[in-house]
Amino acid sequence: MKPNSQFMEKSMCRIDAPFGNITFDEKNDPKERFVQALDESEVQGYLRKLLIQHFSDSWKRVFGDVSTLETILSNIKQHDSEKEKCVGFLVLLFKKDIINHDLAFYLRTQTTKKSVLMDFLHDVIKVYYPNSPFGLFKAGMEKVEGNYFVFVSWAYGKDFCFSKEFFDDESLNSLNKNERTSALWYYFNAMAHQFRSRGDRQLTKELISIASSNSVKGPLTKDSFDILRGLDFIKAWLKFDSQVGRLSYNWIDFFYDFGSPWEKLETLIRSDQSESEETSKLLKKWLEDTKLEFEKLIYVSADLNLVCDEGKAKWASGLESYFISYTNTHIYSDYDYSQLTNDDLNIRLSNAHHKLCSELTPLQISAWIKYSVDYDFQRVIDSNKTRPDLLNSAEKWVCKEYFVPWKKEFLESLNDLVIENQLCILSSCSPFRRGEPEGFYSDFSIWWNELFSDLIESSDFPKNLIPDWTVVAIDRFKREDVLPYIDKSIGVLRGELFKEENEEKIKTYHQKLERLLNALDHSSSRKALRHRLLLMRSSTKPFSDEDISKLGSPFERENFYKWYDSLKQLSDTHYAYQTNGNREVTQDNYKQVQNDFYVNFSHELAEFCLSRLRLRKGEKAKDGKYDSSQVVEQSSIWRQGYLKALIELGFDLNGKVHKTVNFTKKSDPDENVRAIASECYKTVRRHAKKDPSIQDIKRSIIAAEWWLLLCQRQELLGPKSVDHEAALKTRRNLMRNP
Repeated sequence: MKPNSQFMEKSMCRIDAPFGNITFDEKNDPKERFVQALDESEVQGYLRKLLIQHFSDSWKRVFGDVSTLETILSNIKQHDSEKEKCVGFLVLLFKKDIINHDLAFYLRTQTTKKSVLMDFLHDVIKVYYPNSPFGLFKAGMEKVEGNYFVFVSWAYGKDFCFSKEFFDDESLNSLNKNERTSALWYYFNAMAHQFRSRGDRQLTKELISIASSNSVKGPLTKDSFDILRGLDFIKAWLKFDSQVGRLSYNWIDFFYDFGSPWEKLETLIRSDQSESEETSKLLKKWLEDTKLEFEKLIYVSADLNLVCDEGKAKWASGLESYFISYTNTHIYSDYDYSQLTNDDLNIRLSNAHHKLCSELTPLQISAWIKYSVDYDFQRVIDSNKTRPDLLNSAEKWVCKEYFVPWKKEFLESLNDLVIENQLCILSSCSPFRRGEPEGFYSDFSIWWNELFSDLIESSDFPKNLIPDWTVVAIDRFKREDVLPYIDKSIGVLRGELFKEENEEKIKTYHQKLERLLNALDHSSSRKALRHRLLLMRSSTKPFSDEDISKLGSPFERENFYKWYDSLKQLSDTHYAYQTNGNREVTQDNYKQVQNDFYVNFSHELAEFCLSRLRLRKGEKAKDGKYDSSQVVEQSSIWRQGYLKALIELGFDLNGKVHKTVNFTKKSDPDENVRAIASECYKTVRRHAKKDPSIQDIKRSIIAAEWWLLLCQRQELLGPKSVDHEAALKTRRNLMRNP
């Protein structure tokens, strides 16, 4: 008979098996009994070490009895890691009201009582949460104390919240931006609870106390002290968050974020109805100074090694705004223009700038300089002014202390620009801060002008930019050095002036011509005259109306500007330039000098007219004839005008006129040109003027120009555009009083 298997299974199972290796007898020695409890609960590792270290001697006093101890040890088995078990142990102690008295003592006295429990807590913190109070809080300690501010102050110390570790807490920073910000503002409000719990009147009173603490002796109230600690917390927040790039470098984003008390504070102070006006001013000044202090912290604390180029630009923009706010508040608002000079103001601004720079790193200064340079560049490039200045650079950086880093950033940014914009920048007024040593200014000016002169010497400098460069160069370099560029520039402008695609630039071109021709009048009157005559010839608009009188004053002309005036007036101007201040001109030789000048001017005018009648270089008449395309002046109307001008002037130029004109009367394809050429030949060959008076010479210049203006209008608008009767009247009026 087989035995019953179920019966045999029951009989073979030991009844003590469920107890394992547990000792049925309790240890009598308290330390041994504590270890026994740890063994039975299978507590191992660092937790076991901590528990033995802190509780083996005092566990009865802490836990009361072994049952409580065993219950707690049993409950922490559910946690996986030793770190979780440590926190779980602390939480259970609290739930059993075992450590509640320690926390209560702190809340009552604001001091931490030394106890075995606190020692245990601090060891857990040291090992697992040395720099993460938020991590410990969220791991379970919020069940012990739900107020994060109280918990941190109790467990880590009152001043831990001012440390870098507090704000770099990984657990805290794992929150999204809004959650983290809300948590920190909650912390601030708990620390400076007056912002939340006090009425407006009481809060204002405390703020007045704080604002006047520098001038009024005596201890602050507890409420005022708490507010100040709260403000110190904000400073630490700004400092450490800025260091690692957690801030946007826009103080508005911070101060008016959710949970911030700043808006309430501003509203409270601005609506303050203090009996004393002085008190109101004091409060407002304190608010502004505090805001500026906080704002500055954002920028001076930043580690730009951690920031990209775009971030550096935002940082520098914010710093620039701060500096403007600071100077407006502390310098311009207090500046008495009736008592202080501009030099005084510049010194104060310079000192403020130098003081701020002393708090910045070299990298921060470089970033600010780059921002200033780039801002100046954009402002100058976008400006409609002829020569705007590099204001930021001039005010802050072009000085002995900062010239080297400014020069580096300036050249790097300059080289990144297209050459047109480079010219625009270097055409600006020399950026230079007043009050610098003369030697520094001299060296800087040389360097600045070298940059400008090197520009036009580059192989890729566009031809159309030569006039722009030259207009600036006139004021920077010696006239004889600039003369070749003036000459070339006018030629370039003449070519650009009458292109249809440049219609919108006409006014600008004429303004440049005015400046260039005026400079040429002083340097080379002969070239200035020639350029004006060429511009007259190439113009697409007549310089006169139907009665051959000039169109209005130089300031009223639409199609040509102040650079053109009558040839008679031009001759007078050139004469004044040559004789004013000339010691060789005396009372005795004045008449002769004057006569020689006007004769020479007439010769130059005649030379130009003659040059327009000659064949172009390389061209030859065939069978004694040429066609219009072979002549320098291809228009038959203009050839007639130049011949008429030669008749009026009456000079043969040592035979050059009659020889050229003789060739014209024989070979020109136009019958009218040949006829006037014959008339001109007879005039200058047989009746050349000898020893004419100055009045006669001036009349001949007027008459010559009259013909040129007439043929210009007829060429452009046709014969019917001239009122010949009125034109004759104009001529006679001009000739009466030269």
